[in-house]
Amino acid sequence: PPAVERSPKQGAKDFADLGRRRWREGKLAEAEKLLARAAREGKGRVAELAYGDLFSLTRQRDRLAARSRYWREYLRRYPAGRFAGDARAGLCRAAAGDRKVACWEDYLARHADGAYASEAREAVEGAQP
Repeated sequence: PPAVERSPKQGAKDFADLGRRRWREGKLAEAEKLLARAAREGKGRVAELAYGDLFSLTRQRDRLAARSRYWREYLRRYPAGRFAGDARAGLCRAAAGDRKVACWEDYLARHADGAYASEAREAVEGAQP
């Protein structure tokens, strides 16, 4: 996709809006690039919603490695953000071996009543001898 240049008047919200428009048009690679820029350059609600869109878009594009990278970025910036539980659960599902169990234990410590708590408990209890 073409490079996304910034005009002096463009900000993160502009990139997010354009990214969503490109997504609707089916220009998925360009949409991802724009939303990633909005997520990284934005603050607060604009950035968080751009990350949320990235999670959905990368799922649609079947890009687990990219989605995992965005989950980690999001959690570094917003450890208690609106998508923190979803991001942690996604990372746990993608983890392997002992890292998977440790990830779910961390999830339970942070989100004991979260949407994925039963899945986390099953993973932790299933790993115990």
